[in-house]
Amino acid sequence: MDRARALFADAPFDQPCYDAVFEGKQSGRLFVDDPDRPTAALLCRSYDYYAAGAVDPALRQFLRDAPEEAEVFASFYGCVPLNESWKAALLADLPLEQIGRRNFQWRAGTPLLDWRARLPEQAQITPIDRALAERLDGEFYPVPFVLYDWGSYAAYAAGGFGFALWIGGAIASTITAIAVSQRHALINVATEPPFRRRGFAALIGARFIDACLERGLVPVWDCDDFNLGSAAAARRLGFIEAAPFVELALPGRAKPKRSRGRWSGEQRGDGVIVWRRME
Repeated sequence: MDRARALFADAPFDQPCYDAVFEGKQSGRLFVDDPDRPTAALLCRSYDYYAAGAVDPALRQFLRDAPEEAEVFASFYGCVPLNESWKAALLADLPLEQIGRRNFQWRAGTPLLDWRARLPEQAQITPIDRALAERLDGEFYPVPFVLYDWGSYAAYAAGGFGFALWIGGAIASTITAIAVSQRHALINVATEPPFRRRGFAALIGARFIDACLERGLVPVWDCDDFNLGSAAAARRLGFIEAAPFVELALPGRAKPKRSRGRWSGEQRGDGVIVWRRME
C-alpha cells in the first residue's frame, strides 16, 4: 500500500481521507494497476472512492463491471477523481452526475472564534463519546454517519472525536471527524432544522478547531457547492476557500449494478489479491 501513497501526495482536498488509510488509522481497500510499481490507483474508503494517478484500462473496466466478488461496491456513494484525466474517463464510462464540492483549508495563525463567550444561555457543548456516537447514528443522523466513516464504534472511540451542542436537553448541532490522519481532520457538521440559522454550526466548528489545534491537527472543511449554510459557516470561522473539486455519483445516489462471475481474485503470499477479468 505504501508504494501507491505517492499517487495521492499532492491532492489539495480531503487529505485525511486517504492519509488515514495509508497510516493504518482507518480502513480502506486499495486497487492498483501494478502492486509492485503502481501508476494508477482506486482507493475505496467508507462510501467515497478516490481515483488517482494515470488512467488505467483495467481499473476503468473494474469500475464499469463493479464486481460483487470485490466486496466494495455495495457501499458506493460517489467517486472523487484526483485529476482531470480520471474525471474525463469516469464520465465517459459511466452515467455519472457531477456534484461540485467546495474546499476550505485552515491557515495557521487564523484567529479563532471565541465559542465560549458566544455560547447562549442554557447551551452547552459536550464531547461525543462512543455511546453518544451510537445514539446519534440511531436517532439524529439520516444514515449512520459515524459507523460509515469509521467502520466500527470502537474505531471511532480510538481515533475519532467530535462534539454536540445542546439547548436544554435537545441536541441542536453536532460535529464529528470524518477522518483523522497524523496531520489533518476532516469535518462533518449537522444541525437540526429547528436550530438552523442561529450560528450554531460556527460555534461548534470553533470548538472542533480548538480541539484540532490542541492535538496538533489541521482542520479541513468541505461541502457541496449548493450548501450555502455550510460554506458560510466555514468562512465565518476563517477557513480559506481553495480550488473546488467534484464528486461523481450515479443519479439519485444509486448503487452501481454489480456483476457476478466476471472477475476472480487470487491471493499472493504477501497478502496482495491479484484480480483478473475472465473473458
